[in-house]
Amino acid sequence: MVTRRVGLVVLALVVIATGVVHAGEEPQPFTERELDKFLGDWAPFAAWAAERGEAMHSVSDPSAFMRARTGMEADSFLRSRGWEPERFFYVAGHTWMALLTVEAEAQAPGMTAEIDEAIEEIRRNPRMSAAQKAPAIRQLEEIKAMLLELDSFFAVPAEELELVRARHDRVREALAAE
Repeated sequence: MVTRRVGLVVLALVVIATGVVHAGEEPQPFTERELDKFLGDWAPFAAWAAERGEAMHSVSDPSAFMRARTGMEADSFLRSRGWEPERFFYVAGHTWMALLTVEAEAQAPGMTAEIDEAIEEIRRNPRMSAAQKAPAIRQLEEIKAMLLELDSFFAVPAEELELVRARHDRVREALAAE
C-alpha cells in the first residue's frame, strides 16, 4: 500500500512537471465541471491504458510514466472524450495531489498526537542518555513540523483542494485509492 501511495505521488509530480508546460504561462486551476468530467473519464482512461499494457497504478518512477504516456498515444483517446491531453494530465495530477493532501490533513492530528506521545516516552526513558534523546526528539519534531505544513507540500490551488474535499468519497472511489 505504501509503495502504491509513493507511486501515485511520483505519478502526480511527473504529470505536473511534464503535462502543464504552456510556454511559461501558469495553467488555470481546474473547475468543478472539469473535475466532474475527469472523475467520469478516469476509469475509461485507466481501462484504455490497461488494454495497452499500461496499468496506471504500476508506475514506479518518472521515466516509467514518461514511457507509458509516450507509448500510450493517449492524445487521440483523450480528444475523443473531449479533452486536450495536457489539460487532462493537469487535472489528473492535481486531483491526485489534492486527494493525498486532504487525506494526509485528516490523518495529521492523530499522527501528531502519536509523535507527541513518542517524544514524551523518549524524555521519560531512563535507559537513554540526554545525548541519545536529543537527536531522536529532534527528528520526531521535524516530522511533526512537516505534518503541520501539509498544505504547502504540494502546490495545489486552494480552490482545487476545496473541490476535491467536497467530493472526497467520489474522488477516492473514482481513483480507486487505497
